[in-house]
Amino acid sequence: MEPDEHSRLARALAAASLAKVTENLEKGDGALPILLRDDKFGKEFTRNLLQFSERINSISRKLDDGTGTAGKLINDPAIFDAANHLVVGVDQSAILRWLIKDRQKSGIKKEYKEYKDEVARLSATPATPAVPATDGAPQTPTPFPR
Repeated sequence: MEPDEHSRLARALAAASLAKVTENLEKGDGALPILLRDDKFGKEFTRNLLQFSERINSISRKLDDGTGTAGKLINDPAIFDAANHLVVGVDQSAILRWLIKDRQKSGIKKEYKEYKDEVARLSATPATPAVPATDGAPQTPTPFPR
């Protein structure tokens, strides 16, 4: 293939790709087309994005300044050392290791019982009518584990 022919083919492919992107932006229903077409939504989205950014900045300032538990944990090596000593101490104590494992097992058993009770409760309730999905296929509520 000649260099000029290759360049023309590359430009033609780029133009076709750009045309497809433009068509999707004009006719699509994704986030970008909505942002481009709906001024009210765009302004609200921008306002929410700015608020989110301000909150992230506030959180990162607090972390950097050592404010709060997470900030202290990040910035104060003494807190990390104390937590590390606690973990090492628990690991070296047979009684504490047993107690922690026992409490973990108890918590797992409790969560499993709650899950079984919820499944039984949902199974005992009268069936709800199928709700048509957007694709026309019926859907019924299904219990999910927490």
